[in-house]
Amino acid sequence: MILHTANMYRRPNVATGFTLVEVLVVIAINTILLLAIGLIVQSFYSNNSYTFAQTNEVDEARRGVQAWVRDFREATTAEDGTFPVGVAESDRLVFYSDVAGDRAIELVEFVRVGTTLEKRIYYPIGFPPSYGTTPDEVKTLSVAVRNASSSLPVFTYYDNSGSVIADTAARTSDIRYVEIKLDINVDPNKTAEGVLLESSVAPRNLKDNL
Repeated sequence: MILHTANMYRRPNVATGFTLVEVLVVIAINTILLLAIGLIVQSFYSNNSYTFAQTNEVDEARRGVQAWVRDFREATTAEDGTFPVGVAESDRLVFYSDVAGDRAIELVEFVRVGTTLEKRIYYPIGFPPSYGTTPDEVKTLSVAVRNASSSLPVFTYYDNSGSVIADTAARTSDIRYVEIKLDINVDPNKTAEGVLLESSVAPRNLKDNL
C-alpha cells in the first residue's frame, strides 16, 4: 500500500526547451533585426561618406572661386598689348594678369572641361613677349562641377550698363563685370544636395571711370 500511494503522487513528465516552430520564429526575428541594423549602419556610413566628400569638394571649389576673383580683379593689358580679356565664353574665360607676382603679365585661363574646372597659366616668352599654346601650369580647382547637367553657364558677362552680353565674341571689349557660378556635387544622383557657389568681379583696369 505504501508503494502504491507513492505512485499515485508522482509528478507527471513535463516537456522542456523550445519547439521547432518557436526556434524558427526566434531565428526569423533575429534575422530581421540583424538586417535592419545592417541597413541602418550602411546608410549611416554612406551618408557620412557623402557629406565628408561633398564638404571637401565645396571647400576646394570655394578656394578656386577665390583664386579667380583675385586674379581677374587685376586683369590688365597683355605684354603684347592685347585687351585684358582675350576669350569670353560661357565655360571659358581667358585674360591677362600678373598672377605670379613677378611684374610680368601672364595669360590665365579658367575653363570647365566636363565636370572639372581648371586654371591654366601661360608665361610670356621672348621679346617682344608672346604666349605659347601649351600651359606652363595647370591647376585643378574642382572635379565635381555639375553646370552642364543644369544648363548653368560658369561665366556670365555684363556691360557698363549692367546688361548681359550675349554675343561676347563680338563685344569682348564691352565687358566690365563678370559673374561666376559653380554647381558643386560629388554625387550626381543627389541633385538636391548640390551647393551653388557664386561670386563676381569688376576688374579695376576695365572701369570706365578711371
